[in-house]
Amino acid sequence: HKFNHQSFDGYPNVVYPGTPFAGYHADLEDNANGQKRGFVLVEFEDTVKSVEFVEIENISYEIIEVDANNRKAESINQELVEKTKEIDPTEKVVIIKIKGELTSGKTADVDISAIRDELNSRNAMVINVSKNGLTSKEYSITEAKGANKEEIETNVFSENIGQLRFEYPELLNEEGIKLAKKLLHELGQPLLVNEKKNEYIPRICDNALALLGLDDASQ
Repeated sequence: HKFNHQSFDGYPNVVYPGTPFAGYHADLEDNANGQKRGFVLVEFEDTVKSVEFVEIENISYEIIEVDANNRKAESINQELVEKTKEIDPTEKVVIIKIKGELTSGKTADVDISAIRDELNSRNAMVINVSKNGLTSKEYSITEAKGANKEEIETNVFSENIGQLRFEYPELLNEEGIKLAKKLLHELGQPLLVNEKKNEYIPRICDNALALLGLDDASQ
């Protein structure tokens, strides 16, 4: 867990339990920036005698950060290639963080797959990508109102699907809206009772791919 030494009136020692490694992208960033992880040993009888933080040795990290503000996807892709060449990813967790607003094109035009392949070929242990802060002036979500959740979802898809350009007609117009709603419903399914995360994610992915008419992620 993340170790913070804090004290409150009547509670001189407070420990926040959590993962000894990382649970989210932000945790990995903290690790890469020197955050210590480990566990706390508390010796006590009637009162606490000692509190000792035992650090767990972390693995090595590399961070690639790209500012996408007022740039095109091609420029971002080139910077990613150049920065990837500058690091040694062997047996390391590589964090890629891209944020900002593109002047044109879609956020999907920023090609992460080629960078993943390159880093994997150089024996990176894990590649963690954050594009949550990446947007585009050319394509932005138009808000829509409705009387209920389902109506709002339908209206949002209806307002925005016209901005998309695909070769597959089933992804456009009314068919596209119906498919998008089915995918949204499937991706929002909760964990089943006693289902583990490593079982949940493949189940959701398989169901989503089935809706798209695909057998596996390679397609």
